[in-house]
Amino acid sequence: MIDDLTKVNPVTPATVLICLGARYSVGKFYTHAGCSLVALNPFQPLPQLYSLDAMKEYHCTSQPQECKPHIFLVAEQAYRNLQMELGNQSIIISGESGAGKTWTTRSLMKYYSTVAAPSTSQKGKDTVDRVKQRVLDSNPVMEAFGNACTSRNNNSSRFGKYIQLQFNSSQELVGAKIQTFLLEKTRVACPAPDEHNFHIFYQMMDGASEQERQEWHMPHDAQLSWLPNADRNLEDSFAETRDAMTNLGIDCQLQEQIFQVLAGILQLGNVDFSASDESRRCELQEQSKDFLQKAATLLELPTEELLRFLTVRPIRAGGEQRVLTKPCSQAECITRRDCLAKLVYARVFDWLVEFTNQSICAVSSTNFIGLLDVYGFESFKENNLEQVCVNYANEKLQQHFVRHFLKKQQEENIAEGLDQSFISYQDNQSCLALFEDSPNGIFSLLNEECRLNRRADPKNLELRLEKSLSGNPCMSRDKFDAMPHFIVSHYADDVCYQIEGMVEKNKDPVPPELIGLLRKSQKDLLSNLFAHDNKEQKKTRGYLKVITVVSKFKSSLDSLMDVLDSTTPHYIRCIKPNTACQPLAFEKEEVMAQLEACGIVESVKISAAGFPIRIPNAAFMKRYGLIANVKISSKQLSSLGSEASKRILGPAVRDILCIVLKRPPAPSDPHDRQPHSSLVHCGNTKVFITPAMLELLEAKRNQVFCRQASCIQRYWRRYCSRKQQQASQRHAATVIQAAVHSWLLRRDILKRHTAATCIQRVWRTWRATTETLGKAELVCSWPDDQARASSPANSPTEAGGGIPVVESQMSVSISAVEFPIRILNQAFVQRYGLIANWKSSSEELSSSGSEASKGILGPAVSDILCIVLKRPPAPSDPHDRQPHSSLVHCGNTKVFITPAMLELLEALRNQVLCRQASCIQRYWRRYCSRKQQVSQRHAATVIQAAVRSWLLRRDILKRHTAATCIQRVWRTWRLELMSPTVKSPPLPPGKHAGQGCSVLRVSSPRLLRRKIIKWQRASTIIQRSQTTRKRISVSLEAMMEAPGLNQMAGLKSTYQVKANQFEQGVASIRAYPQQSIDHPFRQSSLKFANVRPHSQADGLVGFNQILLEQA
Repeated sequence: MIDDLTKVNPVTPATVLICLGARYSVGKFYTHAGCSLVALNPFQPLPQLYSLDAMKEYHCTSQPQECKPHIFLVAEQAYRNLQMELGNQSIIISGESGAGKTWTTRSLMKYYSTVAAPSTSQKGKDTVDRVKQRVLDSNPVMEAFGNACTSRNNNSSRFGKYIQLQFNSSQELVGAKIQTFLLEKTRVACPAPDEHNFHIFYQMMDGASEQERQEWHMPHDAQLSWLPNADRNLEDSFAETRDAMTNLGIDCQLQEQIFQVLAGILQLGNVDFSASDESRRCELQEQSKDFLQKAATLLELPTEELLRFLTVRPIRAGGEQRVLTKPCSQAECITRRDCLAKLVYARVFDWLVEFTNQSICAVSSTNFIGLLDVYGFESFKENNLEQVCVNYANEKLQQHFVRHFLKKQQEENIAEGLDQSFISYQDNQSCLALFEDSPNGIFSLLNEECRLNRRADPKNLELRLEKSLSGNPCMSRDKFDAMPHFIVSHYADDVCYQIEGMVEKNKDPVPPELIGLLRKSQKDLLSNLFAHDNKEQKKTRGYLKVITVVSKFKSSLDSLMDVLDSTTPHYIRCIKPNTACQPLAFEKEEVMAQLEACGIVESVKISAAGFPIRIPNAAFMKRYGLIANVKISSKQLSSLGSEASKRILGPAVRDILCIVLKRPPAPSDPHDRQPHSSLVHCGNTKVFITPAMLELLEAKRNQVFCRQASCIQRYWRRYCSRKQQQASQRHAATVIQAAVHSWLLRRDILKRHTAATCIQRVWRTWRATTETLGKAELVCSWPDDQARASSPANSPTEAGGGIPVVESQMSVSISAVEFPIRILNQAFVQRYGLIANWKSSSEELSSSGSEASKGILGPAVSDILCIVLKRPPAPSDPHDRQPHSSLVHCGNTKVFITPAMLELLEALRNQVLCRQASCIQRYWRRYCSRKQQVSQRHAATVIQAAVRSWLLRRDILKRHTAATCIQRVWRTWRLELMSPTVKSPPLPPGKHAGQGCSVLRVSSPRLLRRKIIKWQRASTIIQRSQTTRKRISVSLEAMMEAPGLNQMAGLKSTYQVKANQFEQGVASIRAYPQQSIDHPFRQSSLKFANVRPHSQADGLVGFNQILLEQA
């Protein structure tokens, strides 16, 4: 389906209408129309069409031309132009009332607040998020106070607004600014019968709490004249509006004052006056007194003064400027009441706009994207000054579109040398001249009537308009209509305007006494709103210049057009598909009228034949010069004149385009503006390209950027790698040097330590040897001394010590030998008895006496010491206390040893302990190993038993299957033999029926052959199931006719067939088992049941009738 109207062939209103209708019927509401987008209102909620996923899809796409038409696509193009530094952007949303302009503006604001790049810092990110939220919150506030439900639209904007979304240099949304135009404040006091007042009044009625409604004097059953059709439910909208006001910085106290003022305005609507004479002022009707009191209370104004200013007007007279009062008529009182209400509401609305701008406007911004949303073209049964301003604004926007897209594009094509034929389009300059010409324009004549100090005369104004503007083809009137009017032929349609009341609305009179009254209000909001008016009045005393509604609107609209002219416009044409606001209803006449009014068909024709994107050569080189590696600074570009720019930049632009289009280099002739194609055209000072060519340029630019970035990264990585490698090498060298130095130092210290240890060891050895030799010399002298002192009398001993007392000449030598360690024999044996495997309990040692201890422990001590000293065993004589040496001496009850001997004892004891511990460990490990082997054997036994059980069960199952098969065949055979066709032959000699043989008469040998084959299969199954690989053979004795024997001879089996031929031709068959059958079946009384014939290793195992009878 075509999504761009430029692809329609031919481009006619009918084909465009058919394309739009086909797309609308399948739910495709957006269609490209050249440089603009046609948006058909679906009149139904479509959340998936405007979801966050859809926003991300359009924002992150690298090829926008492949995306479906959408308002987000237009927004993304404007945002990317902002990123490409192509200047400020504007999106102009136009269309009739109810075409979806407000919803489109709201969706675009949400899109930009979502896709704006967040700040890198957390503080900056919070600031951006706060600004985004405030920008979005400004929308429900403006819609609540500026939108209303009309006969054509449920959410019609009754004011125009231009929202500037402000961005910084990083394209972050930093603020916004709202500019409003021509609020329809007459709706506050004079809503049409079939229409509603502003949304905020209905939100207050439905969404306020019971207490708030009591304070505002707005009960549910209140009958308010200025609140028609109060059956709308806007409770949720009121909560949303209050939350948005809170987020914008309007506190609860200020909100309460605003709502009280609005409630007071509604109370004024029920204040009515009764008619009276000119000499007396009008009196309030009886039911209106309470409403006036409520209004004065809510506005915090004195009730009497409010009534006096509504019913009496001052008049200045005389040279002394005396002030006189004159009672007002009933119509004048109502006019002053309505003027007060409209004035207060307009000031509150302007204050909200100003406060919102202060809350969301950025201090400094680089660029902006403007969203223009004005009420569309209007044509009602009765049209007055409001419709004149609205339709004039739409005419200006249409002229902007014609000038910037149609007319300017064609003129630029000619100036740049593009060959393009003219396309006729509708120019509305004559219609604009009808309004703007001076002094004979509609606006000039209206302002002149306002400046004249006389009562307005509609008939006179009609004659003046007809006389002054009769030569304009857009001006006409209906001669058959008696009411004063004039008809203007707008670009969209002919509209008839009523002149009655137009001059009064243009004057917009505001009695100064009412402003003074409001300035005296005790409510801070009202007093601040009108404080500035008093200063202006004092400053400009005397005759004031009349500032009319038309003058203010035209001035603000001119400033808006200046802003739009300085930006790059993007157009969204909203179309209302049907007048009933029904979903998926497409009225061709209604759509065709809007297409012709908007000039969409003409724009499609020019877009299809032209190049919508036009970039100056300087800007083109600045952005895409790197593709051809052309370096021209901004100063050089700005200093170049037109001719120099054409001479220098032209070839550079052509080189870039040749690279992108992959063509040979352009010729050197600057007048040859090649290359030209359907994608690009080189003009004199600009490059004309299509969106597809722009994407090719951007893709090539990104490719060059990536290549250059990769080159930079490559060199940077190489630099970092080299730097890191050098640092690593230096660090590694330092570590190696430190390790080598440490190793050398440790080796030196180790050598020194080894040398010191060696010296110490040698010194200790030498010292020990010296001491041992000296002690040995002393010990060697003991035998001579003992010989001389052999008698007991001459051999006194130390008490209990057993050490001989040597004579005086030996006293010096004996005193030199000392045994510092002395251990009782009992303790010695108890500790060191295991060296000699001596086993004696502590009780036995303690129970023995001294003599017994000496006789028992002495030899044990001697044996232990002999083992330690590696000497032969001591003699059996207990009195011989050998061994004695310089290390040990055995006394009667004690053992005297040196420290060296003690070390030997402890070392040998430790060896014995280690040996015994190793033995214990070895036996323990052997025990554990044997225990584990027993467990393994038990497990293996269990597994083997399980396997054997499974094999046995499988074998039994196979045997059971085979037996079942044989039984089934046997029963079948038996039934066949017992049939009437089978006769029993006479028994053979020596046989009788009780011997278990069955004699059968077979009618056919083929039956016998089939049965034998089945038996053979069953025998084979049993053969395979035998674990001992024994084979069962079945011996069959057959008695049949000769032909049957011939056939039986052809059977390939191990059956033994014996034939006994009788005259009757009957054969009897018997089964003889050839081997015993080991099977768990009960015995049978048949013959051969208990016979074990000869055994054959390879014979078949056969079953006889024993098995067959088990059934």
